[in-house]
Amino acid sequence: MRVVQWGSLVVKKILFFVCFLAVVIPFTITWSTGKSEVKMDIDNASEQFDSNKIDIGNMDSVGFLPKVGNTDGSQNKNTGLKKDQKGNQSIDKLIAVINEAEQKLKSDTEDNFLEGNLILVNKWTSLPGVYVPKDMVKVVDENNNVLLRSTKSDIELKKVALEAAINMFKAADQKGIKGLTLVSGYRSYDVQNWLYNNKVKALTDKYEKELAYEKAAEIVAPPGTSEHQTGLVIDITTPELLKSGDPLSSHFGNTVQGKWVYRNSWKYGFVVRYAVDKKDITGIIYEPWHLRYVGAPHAEFMYKNNLCLEEYLDYIKDKKHIKITSENRKLYDIIYSFVPVSADTFTKLFGNQVEYDISGDGQEGYIITITKE
Repeated sequence: MRVVQWGSLVVKKILFFVCFLAVVIPFTITWSTGKSEVKMDIDNASEQFDSNKIDIGNMDSVGFLPKVGNTDGSQNKNTGLKKDQKGNQSIDKLIAVINEAEQKLKSDTEDNFLEGNLILVNKWTSLPGVYVPKDMVKVVDENNNVLLRSTKSDIELKKVALEAAINMFKAADQKGIKGLTLVSGYRSYDVQNWLYNNKVKALTDKYEKELAYEKAAEIVAPPGTSEHQTGLVIDITTPELLKSGDPLSSHFGNTVQGKWVYRNSWKYGFVVRYAVDKKDITGIIYEPWHLRYVGAPHAEFMYKNNLCLEEYLDYIKDKKHIKITSENRKLYDIIYSFVPVSADTFTKLFGNQVEYDISGDGQEGYIITITKE
């Protein structure tokens, strides 16, 4: 009886062991095979990934750009760089070149926008405090020669504006329109700030402070928004108004000199900047004494079409290209561009057979004026 029991126990153990092997061995084989399959998949992916020659070290941290160079180690014709050169160094150089070009373009653009006879300056488009126009000259030269009749010898203007004013004053004298006198020309940002604040103080007795600032801005431009800072503006008057104590007043428009200036200043490149019917556009009250130099043929076109500078610039920007035939039969092409155009471009296109001028508009673009005889 005991033998049978022992034998039965042995049989049970053998059966248990067989069952154990039956379960464990297939599991082990499956696990091992699965592990092998997973490893094979990883290897395949690695080989495929490596074949593209792109890895984490090959990526730019911002733009995920691959290294410059070909995957076969050959040289890139455009860059001269080999694949085995350090990608990060190449990217840094590329970014440096781009940044330099962008900064140069930005700097040139800002400067060019503020250069030229057609730059717009008003309460919405201002000049920086550091802006000082180029080619400035005084109305009395270093040899004390009076170049232009004026109330002060230290008045400055841009050379082109001074020469035009001299021609206009001479023409008026020859027509019997005597006594045109320059009262004001270039004013710096700081001087304009002083004038504006004084006007505000004068109006605070009459208006609330906020309204005083608003009213003052209609009479005296706040600093940075005055055309006088361009050096292209002349304020003129008559001997009679000089004696009155208020030389710059709307009465100038009713004088013989004022009427002649309104009808003829365009012939010398000037316009009456703040017309009586343009206050809503210019933001400035009627000032018949305030002349702005814009040059030919712009002054003629503006006068004959009753356009202020804001309207004229918008017109050119909208049309992109206009043709003007002036009264003296000269032909002009006026083109608006959002990008600067180099002198080399004109030379390549026209040789030396064309006269042209480029002016910034003070905002975002350029006005190209091509003169044809």
